[in-house]
Amino acid sequence: MLFRTLRWSDSGIKGQDYLPSLLGNEKDGTFSDLGRLQYFNLEYLSSVPVNSPGSKTSPTTNQPTEASNSEQNLSVYIDPLRIQDCCREPETDRAGERKLRQSLSLRRILPEYTAHEFSDNITTSGLEVLCVDDDPCFRLIVSRVLKKNGFRVTGLGTAEQALQLLKQRKTESGETDFPSVIMMDSILPGMDGITAVRLMRQLYPDALVPIILMSTDDSVELIGKSFEVGASDHFVKPMCSTNLLSRVMVQIKLKHNWQLQSSSHQKHTKLLHELLPREVVSRLIDGERLIYDHHPEVTILFADIVNYTELAASISTIHLIQILNAVFSKFDSLSEKHGVFKIETIGDSYMAVAGHDSLTKDDHPQRMLRMAMDMIGTVEHVRNPLTQGTLQIRVGIHTGPCYAGVVGRKMPRYCFFGDTINTASRMESTGFPGCVQVTDAAYKSYLSVAEISELSASVNDLGWRTIKGKGLMRAWLFVPEGQNAQEN
Repeated sequence: MLFRTLRWSDSGIKGQDYLPSLLGNEKDGTFSDLGRLQYFNLEYLSSVPVNSPGSKTSPTTNQPTEASNSEQNLSVYIDPLRIQDCCREPETDRAGERKLRQSLSLRRILPEYTAHEFSDNITTSGLEVLCVDDDPCFRLIVSRVLKKNGFRVTGLGTAEQALQLLKQRKTESGETDFPSVIMMDSILPGMDGITAVRLMRQLYPDALVPIILMSTDDSVELIGKSFEVGASDHFVKPMCSTNLLSRVMVQIKLKHNWQLQSSSHQKHTKLLHELLPREVVSRLIDGERLIYDHHPEVTILFADIVNYTELAASISTIHLIQILNAVFSKFDSLSEKHGVFKIETIGDSYMAVAGHDSLTKDDHPQRMLRMAMDMIGTVEHVRNPLTQGTLQIRVGIHTGPCYAGVVGRKMPRYCFFGDTINTASRMESTGFPGCVQVTDAAYKSYLSVAEISELSASVNDLGWRTIKGKGLMRAWLFVPEGQNAQEN
């Protein structure tokens, strides 16, 4: 390994009293503690003496007494992350600090990396890195390294300032605008970095913000403590800029990949909850294979389109699918509005249930009748290409006991079993266009939780009717306002 010796005369800065206080304690202005300097490309300083471990440097001529030609031609490498000592200056001499930075040309020694070299689908443009370190020069150099690669950098000197910044960034919606990455020194005035990271993780447990702890201590205990309190990474100073940039980009990539997976998981979970009740999804995830539950009382709804067979024969299949999609999409929105679970659609038939879960078990007849009225009103805005009028539906409702569950392993569906389903279907098939026919059980169940007056409809007692497959059954007809029950 080659050693390098820098002298004040090489930096081009005058002032023997000022300069040694910046770089070292040697009165002749020689800074030789080069173990603190790592390697960084600084080719334009190739004229600075390069000394092997056995060579000596003359304190008067600044020229090496022993150095080969090959060593003279080597580039000098200095890590700007370790030049921080030479950038500290008294408050009275900022001009000297500026000259020193110009002589070292920090701007020129930054690596010529660009964001696309790290990832083809991740851009660093606009990403913010919060650097918390009590050394202003270290923050300056980190800022130079990261800004050159597209990052925005916010520098703070204490952990308290960082916590206050996060608190101030809380939006009206209650969410916090976090930086993309937080870099924090472990030793800070006031609250230390370890405590600050632990507090951040406690205050913002759901925040997907990587936190990189930094220290000059490479002890296993400190590194282990960093990860224990919630740090995403830990690096030991000094560090070359390439390593710094790589570590930041690793955290950016990990966060990006996690966000992609989380977004995909949320979409899959949402789709799954639209197919199956939440309670059933949880049980399937827990490993249950055969799920069947008895429900003492639920309300089942069936609805279908009047004259659907003739309609399907008179228009193209694509047109028919478009009409069904428009109608069923409106029904789906109504099911979400009323908290009703859509079971399935078969052809033009739409089937829904309420009372099977904790959310709807106390008022399922009321929910279902409200939805039925809204369904009839919704289809009045859909044109029927067969009659050139408005589309009409029939709705049937029954309340009673049933079983529900998931049977089989492939393409699971939440199915309902029992005579209640068959009875509700018969109410629909023997019903009337633009009206809701309900059984006596559904009618009485509704009266137990609500008043008829809350519905914009009239109620007609149909008496005992002969229902195919069921015999005599008492039925009631709910007719929305504007409909003529006698005509229906």
